[in-house]
Amino acid sequence: MQKDLKLPEIKLKIGIDTRWTSHFDSLDRLIQCHQAVVNIGLVDQEVEQLSLSLEDWKDLTQIRDTLKPFTNIIEILQTSNSPSASMLKPLMSNIINNFLKITNQDGDYSRTIKHLMLESFLNRIKDYKKVNDLLLLTSIIDPRFKSLYYLEENEKLRAEELLKTTYIKYKNKYEDKINQESKIQLIDLKKTKLNQEAMLSIFKGSTSVNNTDIYKEVRNYLVIDEISILDNPLHWWKENVSNFKVLSIIAKDLLAIPATSAPSERIFSKAGNIISTKRSSLASKTIDPLIFLAENQKMENHKL
Repeated sequence: MQKDLKLPEIKLKIGIDTRWTSHFDSLDRLIQCHQAVVNIGLVDQEVEQLSLSLEDWKDLTQIRDTLKPFTNIIEILQTSNSPSASMLKPLMSNIINNFLKITNQDGDYSRTIKHLMLESFLNRIKDYKKVNDLLLLTSIIDPRFKSLYYLEENEKLRAEELLKTTYIKYKNKYEDKINQESKIQLIDLKKTKLNQEAMLSIFKGSTSVNNTDIYKEVRNYLVIDEISILDNPLHWWKENVSNFKVLSIIAKDLLAIPATSAPSERIFSKAGNIISTKRSSLASKTIDPLIFLAENQKMENHKL
């Protein structure tokens, strides 16, 4: 029928209970094949008995359009090529205030779905309270979301205080390492020291500059503009490591946290493909690098 109507030849999909997005894909594909399905019903009595009314098709389209943003959210959070945990707080805000907000344009199906999903979502995110501080930290250390525009003022202040506290902990822990790296970058340590001593002897007590701001690095980071949502925060931190020596270490630790278990589940799947019945005697020291190479091969090819 698609050939006869000169439509793109695409197949229908069947949903799988263990994968929610597969049900959305099944519904979306059915709507894409709408014209061909309707025309088959006109020439085939068995199909005609299963045919949907015009109102049914409108309702299905409502359901599809309401659920579509959530398939995109799932795809974003399952990524393993860029930071994902830092997106949880802004995504939660978007879900509540945008995606599940009932509008005048919503039909009855959309209103019902949004109401039920919002009720369930608000109940589910209560479990996130125990990791709320961690989510605030991952968001503020991500240069895409550091303005925290999606939070109430009290939560913004909370996030800034958490960043300052974490900054001091990391500064104390890595101070020797950071100082050592700074010394390596100096061209002539002796000459620099002499210059510093000369400056102090001449201008001692005559300067009004206050160098006691222990949070200077944090303040400098918070006042600069956010980067685009499409930019890679890891690249940004790599380019700005010399300006934010302590914060870059914090970013390296926090931005490595995945938002979902999907990346680790993919690794288990790869392990299952590698350790087959005929390769069951592989030693762990051999399996580990094989899985590592299999997981990173696509990323490395992408860079090339």
